[in-house]
Amino acid sequence: MRSPLCSIHLNYRLILAISLNALTPLTFAGDHTSAENREQPGQQSEYLHSISLENLLKITVTIASRFNEDEINLGSSVSKITRQEWINRGADRLREALATQVATVISPSLWDGSAIAIRGFFGNTSSSAIAVQLDDVPMTLLRTNSALFDTLSYQLGALNSLELIRGPGSAIHGSDAFHGVIAANTYSASEDQRRMSVKLGSLGFSQADINISQGLNQTHRINSAFAYSRQNSLNQDYRNINLADDQLITGERDLDYNAYTGVVKLNSDFSSQLSSYLNLYAKGRHSDQGPGLGPNRDTLDIDHSDSDEDFYMVKAGFSQTFANQLILEGNGYFWDTDITRTFSRYRAGQPTQDQIFFEESHKGLRLYLKQADNPWNTQWLLGLEASRARLDDNHNRRISLADNSILREGINVSQGYERKINSLVFQAKTHLFNDHLDLLYGLRIDNYLDAFGHQNSPRLGIIYYPDEDQAIKLLYGQAFTPPSSLDIFGGVTIKGNREIGPEIIDTYELVYIRHSDHWKLNVTLFKSDWSDGILAVSTTDPNFSLEFSNIGEQTAQGIELSYQYVQNNWSLKANAAYVDSKNETENFDYDSFPDYIINLELGYQLSHYPVEFFIQNQWHINRDSGAVVAGAIEDPNELPDYFRLDISGHWQASKNWRLSGYIHNVFDRDNATPSTFSLPEGHPDEELNFSLSLNYRF
Repeated sequence: MRSPLCSIHLNYRLILAISLNALTPLTFAGDHTSAENREQPGQQSEYLHSISLENLLKITVTIASRFNEDEINLGSSVSKITRQEWINRGADRLREALATQVATVISPSLWDGSAIAIRGFFGNTSSSAIAVQLDDVPMTLLRTNSALFDTLSYQLGALNSLELIRGPGSAIHGSDAFHGVIAANTYSASEDQRRMSVKLGSLGFSQADINISQGLNQTHRINSAFAYSRQNSLNQDYRNINLADDQLITGERDLDYNAYTGVVKLNSDFSSQLSSYLNLYAKGRHSDQGPGLGPNRDTLDIDHSDSDEDFYMVKAGFSQTFANQLILEGNGYFWDTDITRTFSRYRAGQPTQDQIFFEESHKGLRLYLKQADNPWNTQWLLGLEASRARLDDNHNRRISLADNSILREGINVSQGYERKINSLVFQAKTHLFNDHLDLLYGLRIDNYLDAFGHQNSPRLGIIYYPDEDQAIKLLYGQAFTPPSSLDIFGGVTIKGNREIGPEIIDTYELVYIRHSDHWKLNVTLFKSDWSDGILAVSTTDPNFSLEFSNIGEQTAQGIELSYQYVQNNWSLKANAAYVDSKNETENFDYDSFPDYIINLELGYQLSHYPVEFFIQNQWHINRDSGAVVAGAIEDPNELPDYFRLDISGHWQASKNWRLSGYIHNVFDRDNATPSTFSLPEGHPDEELNFSLSLNYRF
């Protein structure tokens, strides 16, 4: 296996060299591109107020149906975050770009990953059961049933947008889409474009990215992006607890990292009916002393975890349009990831570090036949999918932090484990009563060839349109997620369970949405019933701290409100949510998920100057430091309300230059976010800090 630390530096230089060598000749190929594909001198900036109101308020997404649809017609609760939106807010990481989405809580997790809870259920499984996609390719790891531990390597500078489904998405995207779906869409443009940016922060953060789109001729276009970021050591204090005597203990974490994402795409439009693409990807990261396992694992003042990741992927596909809007799409992908993860804890009074080494390979083929409209007034899609995943390597090592001696090492029993899935997807939406009513229906059948047999994910809905600007929706969706190899075989400190079964969730939604010329409103009532949830619970086995189990019934219900307004020089985005989630079997509430969440963003553009200002506020009310851990932490501490104010300003100095400044946590509040493993005071949020960003088009 490669040395991950050396490999990440090698790969970052390699992808940079590949990008630059691929892109440099394109500046000379530009003469072969038609004038329509070149950026015109009078082209507007990317500022919020230079974008049309229609584009701002009526976004289109593909994540909910594999058709381009605006949100008033969607059969799921979906939001979209554009590149310009996270630049306006000053987000540096994927989890920061998602942090202000309605009914969503995001917190640091093991290996400097992300714990994401949507509509309740924040606990020690909040880093799983949410699907992550990179350009429509599923990124879920076989070992952990999650891609959220590796969100650092999804660099925002290489992305165009993020799309988020709140609620089940299995009817379209399969078993990983349990609580939601996060789709990361990498950089792509349809006209010649070159842009780069650099950013520096007062807490030792730095970031750089470059995006280039170049037409080679009338048929072929290359889109390339590379982004890199680095965080120097923060030496951040945190509080832990010794469960033996309930004494609080202070520790310190470095929380330093470096990460990169690179992508090169060749797009070919052979005619108006036939197109193809070939995409190459590389991403990786190295992080030191991120959050660890929490107080119930004897972590005390060394509650740390480290991680290294190297990832490569190739994806190719085509689209063929026939008569009557009939479209055949196909794609295939292969990706490989090599990961090292560590965590520290005391054993028999001795500081130790457990090291986990694993490599996974994933591949898939997908074919879809779809039609947007026909004489039957039905939009429909039929798909066939086949995916294979293999845990090629999985071994462990335990060392003493006192003298670096090896205490034990071995191969995990899950090494060589394979998962094979064949899937059939059908979905349709029939327009009735002169398009005043849509009937939505669909079913996905996943055949797990390794152990689980057939699993069904149905989807039903009715959408009523009083007029073209508003809709009332009644939606139902079911999702399931199978146990991961870690759930089945266990790990260093958590015992596996060979009898563990899949989890099921049923979600019901009542939605009202309305668009106007200058504003839009969305109100959603939801209820979710989650059965056979997989959680880490206490065990009587002296060799382990916890074991995985299907512990029974859990429920969540609540209301979401979203409002957006744009007129003249002003813009307003606001959302709020009330959520109540509970473990019915163990009889405890998920109080680490706030009762109330309020997010607010106000924007203003000066009338006679190319200057904009944004004020962003997050407010989380009534929450605990973490979830209940049966047999260890029965009554987590209550956290103060989370209240954070950020300010940003943006100056378009010229057509090509833009300067942005950010102040984060303006009031320097000691905010904290909940901990998946119930640290007594949660995870400390960032202190007052400043950053500057320079963007250049060339």
